Order: sequence, then structure tokens, then C-alpha cells
Amino acid sequence: MRLLPPISPLPRLAALQRAFFVLSALCSLACAPPASKPAPAPAPKTPDSEVSVKPLPPRYLAGQFAYDIESTGIVTSPRDPKASVDTVHTKISVGYSATYTAGRLLTRGGVRYFVTTISVKPPPAAKPATAQTSNPTAVASATAGPTQKSFGDSIAFQMMVDTATGTVRAPGDSVAVPECPVGGPAFEQARSLATDRPASFAPGAFWSDTLSRFTCLGGIPLSSRIIRSFSVANSVVPDPTNGRPAIHVTLESTPKLDGEARRKADLISLHGVGSGTTHFYFDRQTGALLSAQNGTELDLDFSVNGRVEHLHQSASWRTHSRE
Repeated sequence: MRLLPPISPLPRLAALQRAFFVLSALCSLACAPPASKPAPAPAPKTPDSEVSVKPLPPRYLAGQFAYDIESTGIVTSPRDPKASVDTVHTKISVGYSATYTAGRLLTRGGVRYFVTTISVKPPPAAKPATAQTSNPTAVASATAGPTQKSFGDSIAFQMMVDTATGTVRAPGDSVAVPECPVGGPAFEQARSLATDRPASFAPGAFWSDTLSRFTCLGGIPLSSRIIRSFSVANSVVPDPTNGRPAIHVTLESTPKLDGEARRKADLISLHGVGSGTTHFYFDRQTGALLSAQNGTELDLDFSVNGRVEHLHQSASWRTHSRE
């Protein structure tokens, strides 16, 4: 009987460094239009909601915008007590301009990001004490500190938004021959932040849809199917970052991810399911995004040549306008 080789840490690390980052982008307001129209908003019932009956702000806004995003993801192997715990910190700066042209919104901008991955192995099991002197080299190896790696980049982007349908297109987009997006997860996050808006700002509105999307995870082509439910608060609330009157939109999402690719002689596959909640705060007067925060849990089966490792990922991100 042929024994399966152990999973190489190289492709695993490449996937883990970006796993939480991709999921954050997928669980934000994605660019496809909603499959159903929002439910009609109920009539205001309390004095607190009277401000909500004023004319609603536009969904899309022209101008100059800048945001900071901070993300943290923790990846563990629940079934392997000897596996390392990987923590990924990402800082992103996004700046873009939005202008109307021919009835569509053209967004141009750039994103800078810096990712730090810290891998910590569990301490070795205690051994019975002996009269012999311990080997200093062995002790140093067993108690070595965490492994840390960092990388970053700057990426420019340009998108065209059909404000009637919410459809987003980038130069070179091709449905027939999908490829990993240039810039990977950083581009996905910037694209979502700059171009995606809820279907309605009406107080009390509720709607749901199913989104199918293509992206990449550690260089592996990945298809995702996300069931999403949106709800708009009945009354205006203060933005958590600056206190300005804001429209609060909550998104509950349930993503399912599948993908595989060959790396030389290795067949790598990914299968994952998860759930997430995102809170968005939009300016009550202008409709501009003020801030957002997300929490997501993902169970991921990562395999190389049939050898499966079960991973669990807890991820969170938050963003705020940089004025």
C-alpha cells in the first residue's frame, strides 16, 4: 500500500497567508446586483425614526475618497495538536476618485498593503527529568520563538460601475477565460470598497440574494457561492468612528468555496464553508461609506494529492474613512 506524502508546508503557507484576506473581500458588499428587490420599508413608528423619512442619499457618489483597512486572521488545525497557529495581520490604504461618464461611474485609484504572518508552534510535550545534562542546542530548538514573514505591494485599479444594476467591470475582464485577478486579494478588497453599495438605504428594508464569484486563494483559482441577507436599520445611528449620523446596513453571509490547481506534480484542492457578519455605516446626507467592520469563521479542507488537512480560520477586519 502506498503511503501518502505529508502536506508540504510551502503551498500550505502560501494559502494561509491570504486565506482570511480573500474571505474578507468575499464577505463584503460584492459587486453583483441583488437577485431580489428590497422589501418595502415600514412606516416610521417612533420619534427616533422620524429623521429616516427624509429624502434618502444617493447610492453612488462622485468625489475623492480614502480609507484605511486593518485585518487579522487566525488559522488553526483543530485535529492536529502539533500544528502551528498562524496569525496574519494586514494593513491596507485605499485611495480613489469617482466620476460620472456616459451615465456610469468611473473609479480610479490605488491600494497599498502590507501583510505580516506569524507562525507559532505549540510547546513540546514535557519529558521525564533525567540525571543527564540537557543538550543546549536541542533545548534552544524546542523553545524557539515564532516565525515571522512579511510582504507588501502597491496596485493601481480602474473600474466602471453601472449604477442602475450595480454591475462592475474592469479593463480586461473576461467571463469566458477567467484568470486570477491581478493584485489578488488586495485588488478584491479595494474593488469591493470602492464600487459596491447596498441595493437600498430605505429604513427597515430587507432583501437576500445568492452571489457567485471567481477569485484566487494562494494562487489557486477559486469559485465561491455566497448566500447573503441584508437589512437596513429603522433609524439613523451614530457612526462608531466619528459619531456622524449614519445609515446602518447589516449583512449576514454564508460562503461556500471550491477550487483546485496543479503545482508541478502536486494536485492542490481547497473546499470551505463559513459564515460572517458585516456592519456598514453610510453617511446619512451623502451616502458615502464612513466605516465598516466584519467577523467571519471558515472551515477549510486543504489537501495535496489527496492528503487532507482540516483548518479553521477566524478573521475580522475594520475600515474607516480617512478624512
